[in-house]
Amino acid sequence: MVVQKQDMWVEYARLTAQKKDLEGRINALKVDILSEMTEAKVTKIKTDVGNFTKACKTTWKYTDKVKTLEDKLKVEKIKEQEKGDATANLTEYLVFKGI
Repeated sequence: MVVQKQDMWVEYARLTAQKKDLEGRINALKVDILSEMTEAKVTKIKTDVGNFTKACKTTWKYTDKVKTLEDKLKVEKIKEQEKGDATANLTEYLVFKGI
């Protein structure tokens, strides 16, 4: 029975709170590490705990022409869903909101 596993729910909530705190701390450290690497003009640092590499990601901003095509594609996707031509895949996942 679900009620008998109260410890499981409590542990999940506790770990989720810890994860949020850790992610905040990690993100702050990322900023500091990237700043140090930029200042030192290096893209890779080898340490006793592993290698840190400064990476870049390209993002694109498209013209109105492409945005219009994307909008048309969204409409076509909805039409296929409504007609039953598109295939849906359902994935179960857990949603948790702490109190």
